[in-house]
Amino acid sequence: MSKENKGSFGSALITTSILSLVLSPLVLVGPFIAGVIGRKKLGGKGVVIGPALVPAILWATVIYFAMNYEWHIGKQNITPAATGLTSLAWATALALVGGAIAGSKSGKASLVGLLSLGASVGLVAMPVKKLVDLYKEIKPQSSGPTINVDIANGCPDRLKKLYSAIQNYAQSYDDTLPPSDRWGTAITDPAQSFVAKEQISWLNCPSTGKFGYAMNDAITGKRLKDITDKANTPLLYETSNAITDAHGNLADVPKPGRHGGKNNVLFMDGTVKAQ
Repeated sequence: MSKENKGSFGSALITTSILSLVLSPLVLVGPFIAGVIGRKKLGGKGVVIGPALVPAILWATVIYFAMNYEWHIGKQNITPAATGLTSLAWATALALVGGAIAGSKSGKASLVGLLSLGASVGLVAMPVKKLVDLYKEIKPQSSGPTINVDIANGCPDRLKKLYSAIQNYAQSYDDTLPPSDRWGTAITDPAQSFVAKEQISWLNCPSTGKFGYAMNDAITGKRLKDITDKANTPLLYETSNAITDAHGNLADVPKPGRHGGKNNVLFMDGTVKAQ
């Protein structure tokens, strides 16, 4: 790279970053164009992707966390990550870097850049389709009630599976429930067989894609025989605290509820109620 080109690196970086923001409504194509123009600011000689790296990392980080937040669609709270749409983060970064490569004067490099753009589109094609299909199913209809749809296995079904796992844990520990601050870790202990590795998804509410259940602190470490009113004693409930061992007193339920404005609660007798 020439001395003049080295001196314009900062300008290329600023140009790429600003254009990636301005052109962001043109999903993937906008970042690609920003990468091309930023690279051309350096004269287009060789393959230099430096000006695209910083905005690529920033965009990937922002989009990744945005996809893990709940979106309100109709009367449902849906986390795009549940459909795999976090791939948009990596696709955007790839489009930026691909644009920087395509901005080179080399024909081969330009081809590689265009292929990178195609790959970025491929990364998000299936997740976007899943999200669109989900929106069509749960959006408010002009007539009739809103359809309550869960992704993959239903939320009540997963809670009942967790109930079985916790019962098995209790039977192995003198009829005692796990501590509420490590209940998820306890039942997924690889040294035990309460929840197999391929069943870890049970800990994820289908509407969030990542965790979403908490244990009732009021029953932490208690023996099953000491809980007399099992039908009215919550065991697990839906929470907005997205960590493995979430726990509390039901004050942290999502508002509004994830399922038609309600949240599912698993009781000590194994029943699940939406409330």
